[in-house]
Amino acid sequence: MADTVAENPTAQAEAPKQPTAPAPEPPPPANPNRKFIVIGVILLLVLGGLFFYWRSTFIEDTDDASVDGNLYQVSSRIVGHVVKVYVDDNQTCLLYTSRCV
Repeated sequence: MADTVAENPTAQAEAPKQPTAPAPEPPPPANPNRKFIVIGVILLLVLGGLFFYWRSTFIEDTDDASVDGNLYQVSSRIVGHVVKVYVDDNQTCLLYTSRCV
């Protein structure tokens, strides 16, 4: 044994090997469906925003009044007041004539 120490003087200087930590595991592969899920969520947000914009712009509704429907601007072509309307509600009128039945 003395011969082996004399032949290899660095043998005493070497420290005993300590157990090393296991190599870190590689990260799991990316989920292939994640891309479609992200695109789907973004698409739903955009469609929800468009629906909200359309609903709040073109339709008027309130909780405490009688307005609940589409709004259309109506303006007269002449200045004046309407004195009498010569038709009744739900009365049938002939097309392109002034006669109502």
